[in-house]
Amino acid sequence: MTATEVRQWVSQNLLTTDDLIARVGDANWIAIRQTPFAPAPNTGSYPSANREMGRPNEYLQQYIPGTQPVAQPDSTILLHRWLALMIDGLIAFPLVFMAVLPVISLLGTPLLVAYYISRDALLGNGQSVGKKALGLKVEKDDGTPLTWIDSVKRNVVFFAYLVLIFCTIPYLGWFIAGILSIPLGILFLVETIMVISTGKRIGDRWGGTSVKRIN
Repeated sequence: MTATEVRQWVSQNLLTTDDLIARVGDANWIAIRQTPFAPAPNTGSYPSANREMGRPNEYLQQYIPGTQPVAQPDSTILLHRWLALMIDGLIAFPLVFMAVLPVISLLGTPLLVAYYISRDALLGNGQSVGKKALGLKVEKDDGTPLTWIDSVKRNVVFFAYLVLIFCTIPYLGWFIAGILSIPLGILFLVETIMVISTGKRIGDRWGGTSVKRIN
């Protein structure tokens, strides 16, 4: 619902000021009377639109207790995330080598996928080896500890490496893998754009996770 619709429903008694609302994606539900959507006592007027819409960070802090300002992706964290991924990639290099060899890829590919989907739970604290080296960790948005299942969810895109198993097919294997690599390349490009623009990739949205810097 838009702010205008909320006000209309309150004015028409379709909602009461004791009903709870929350912004999309926000887990903090509060009574309408605690927000600018409720009419001021005895006046029927509303707080200015500028305060509500023009300065969202101030609005969140003033009307939703405990909520932090909406942060833009930190370019330094983004750089460190890519460096951490490179370190994890170096560690996985022997598995990558196994995954592209005929026959051996039947073992190497599943091991490579297992490593990448589990890497953020390997050290037991939301860190892969690369993230630990760069001072980063994966945290759940709801504050609960990161589990192996959460690591699998946020790294689900790496299941795409199963394509390499086609390399076991004589003659046609590399051709098939090459054709399938085109949509996979597009997928990884989309992931890159999402990380740069929002700080969250597909897996983060599905798993409800974020990458944070360790103080």
